[in-house]
Amino acid sequence: MRRVAIIGGGICGLYLALELAKRDNKVVIFEEKEEIGKKSCSGLISEEILYFIPHSKNFIQNKIKNTLIYFPKKTLKIKFLKDFFVIDRSKLDNFLFYLAKKILNI
Repeated sequence: MRRVAIIGGGICGLYLALELAKRDNKVVIFEEKEEIGKKSCSGLISEEILYFIPHSKNFIQNKIKNTLIYFPKKTLKIKFLKDFFVIDRSKLDNFLFYLAKKILNI
């Protein structure tokens, strides 16, 4: 068994903690904020999250397939090769935190 410290309790840190704990590692997460999921930096996430965290589909609020960029004399429409999702980060972070607590016996 290895002892692992993870800095940051966001999506990546919590997911990593879950995966390492499943492999019988002792994991400690250090988070500077008092609460997980209270203030997230972004809710725009690529569709690849569904491969890593299938339950994240429950937190999708909108799907983004393209964007418009406005210039003074021109507007560009950019179509993405993959979809991006607007996800309720607070709910996703709290769900991952719940799973991490369950696996880490917190």
